[in-house]
Amino acid sequence: MLHAQHIKLCAAIAFCASLSGYSQINLGKLKDKTNNAISNSSSRTNAQSSTTSDNSTGSKLLRAGKDPFVGSGNTIITIAGSGSGNEMGFKDEKGKDALFQHPEGITSDENGNIYVADRNNHRIRKITPTGEVTTFAGSGDRDTKNGEGKEAAFDQPFYIWYDGVKNFYVVEDKNNVRKINKEGKVSTVFKARNYPGYADGEIGDANFDDIKSVVANSKGEIFILDANNNCIRKISAGVVSTFAGNKNTQMQYETQVKDGAGAKATFWNLRTMVIDKSDYLYVIDGPQRIRKITPEGTVSTLPFDELIKKTKSTYEIDDGNFHGNREIDVFYELAILPNGNFLIGTEKGVIHEVSADVKNIHFVYTGIHCNSHKESDYRAMTEMADGEDCKGCVGSDKSKPLTITKDGKIYFTERNYHCVREIKLKK
Repeated sequence: MLHAQHIKLCAAIAFCASLSGYSQINLGKLKDKTNNAISNSSSRTNAQSSTTSDNSTGSKLLRAGKDPFVGSGNTIITIAGSGSGNEMGFKDEKGKDALFQHPEGITSDENGNIYVADRNNHRIRKITPTGEVTTFAGSGDRDTKNGEGKEAAFDQPFYIWYDGVKNFYVVEDKNNVRKINKEGKVSTVFKARNYPGYADGEIGDANFDDIKSVVANSKGEIFILDANNNCIRKISAGVVSTFAGNKNTQMQYETQVKDGAGAKATFWNLRTMVIDKSDYLYVIDGPQRIRKITPEGTVSTLPFDELIKKTKSTYEIDDGNFHGNREIDVFYELAILPNGNFLIGTEKGVIHEVSADVKNIHFVYTGIHCNSHKESDYRAMTEMADGEDCKGCVGSDKSKPLTITKDGKIYFTERNYHCVREIKLKK
């Protein structure tokens, strides 16, 4: 059953017609349904639209007061879990009959199975392509215990990543890094010390401070995003070293970060990390910055600042119900599509696809950027609603951990609504 606010929301947005394909921004230039370029560089009502010169492009653009983003055209469905903020717990079942409790991390294997770090159930759950939910590993006891499958135990696992070959890597709430092989045998890569800190050396002597992500390269070397130390660390042959970043660099401002090799590079606010098939690492570092790290440890910054600068004004609207700027939000989640493009989830729950050359950005999941979605509707929301993006589909305004299957399917978790959802891309 939908909440009354949901019914009101669905009615309010039923008139929206989706743009063909993704709603696309190409370096700040948009096209409306009459093929006019749009740049919302100031707030006006719909009746006050006029043309003006956009100094950033030198071309005549239509200044439109109406928000042009009416949805990605993609469909969002809940594949497992209740989808309700009030219905949580533990149950292995099929589809929406299964129960999760604050699922967070998500990954997928070569067969299209989905694996979820079910944080407050202290388990790793598996979802088959047909929607069957089982427990892959974890007894449900809150502990750090090695063993086979359900004999093992986890302590609030919040991150999981699959290396594409044989191992899953899990991060627990207290800086522990665990490993699970394809048969479900759980071992410990790093057992956290009593206090967080920073130390390289033999793995038993090393220390970390706020591990966010763990990935491995084609050689089996393990890379750890060490957030509070602002470094990327590496484990090779049982020895921990600092691969990129410099813990001891003193910076007062985010603008002081530097590119460079190894310790010559600096980071400011590391959030998450992914690795591509060529062993290049990509990290979210700061509100809207993605850094690229070569297999040799050289750090560079991708040109997102230019893309964002030229797209900020496209969100400025005044439709009578909302006034202000809907700018590209803080980057929070990251994945790489089979075509090499980036999938970026933001802090407020929007998901974008960005071309590999960082010149084009598309909505994949529009969420609260839709015309008729208002903050009051989200505050009153108690459950998810499936459907076409912005046409009855409802999602939370929180960041969503992402995974992409080998055949390009996109899945994410809704931690506060205890479910896993799929984005079915419009063909």
